[in-house]
Amino acid sequence: MEPERRKVIVREIEYWRKNRLLPEQYCDFLHNLYAEHSSAGPKNRGFAAIVRESKGKTWLIAAGIIAIISFSFINFNAFPIVLQIVLAGIPVIGLSIRGSMLLRRHPVPANVLIGLSSFVTLLAGEYIVRELDRNPPWDAALYIAACGLLWVALGIACGSVLWHVSGWMALNVYYACVVYAVFSPASVWEAELFWLPFVLLFGWVGHAAAGKNKSVGGVFSLSALIYLAMPEIYGFAVLGSSAAVQIMAAVKLAVVFFLLFISRKKWTGWISRHD
Repeated sequence: MEPERRKVIVREIEYWRKNRLLPEQYCDFLHNLYAEHSSAGPKNRGFAAIVRESKGKTWLIAAGIIAIISFSFINFNAFPIVLQIVLAGIPVIGLSIRGSMLLRRHPVPANVLIGLSSFVTLLAGEYIVRELDRNPPWDAALYIAACGLLWVALGIACGSVLWHVSGWMALNVYYACVVYAVFSPASVWEAELFWLPFVLLFGWVGHAAAGKNKSVGGVFSLSALIYLAMPEIYGFAVLGSSAAVQIMAAVKLAVVFFLLFISRKKWTGWISRHD
């Protein structure tokens, strides 16, 4: 049979499978029969078909894994600290490794896994820090800074924008804690002085790096924009929604949107390369 005719038949069989016009086993048989010498390779079966053909052993393993995870989560605070670290570290390492492996070929699921690993790292670590109960506020802040340094390193090493940005944001949170605890700015104008140097630094690095490494340049430019909003976030959180905070936020929002508009060809091109 001619290859083109085989392709047409294979596509028709896949249509029958998708719309359940024939039983699954008949579709598999016909697909194997006509697609043996066809360049149109078999397509992935749907989730429902995989579940229907699953074995009892698979269900037992899945139930056992869910039971272990549930038992560990419910009794997490009853375990010793060392065991808590181990239980939290296993999924973090697994998700991080799998996410970094998929990053080049499948960026969306990879970033989901990386995001989950970061979330578990932060949540479990903060819980364990509070369990130790030595100096909770500063220990928690230092742990966030440690996570930030780790994520920046992983983002640069693996080429993960999500890790890289998350790292700078975590370090930004730690810096905000230091500013509040040590200096306690009394107005949004004072708070501007603490973040403006970082806005200029990150903006300059982002612009300088854009020509050589657009990914790194985009990360620093995005971080600069977030740092630009930090004085207003600090103002809303600590000082309240005063008129000065609202005016400054409105002015910055207008400036940022204007800059995004005139540079839209550059940053949309950077985003399209990371879709």
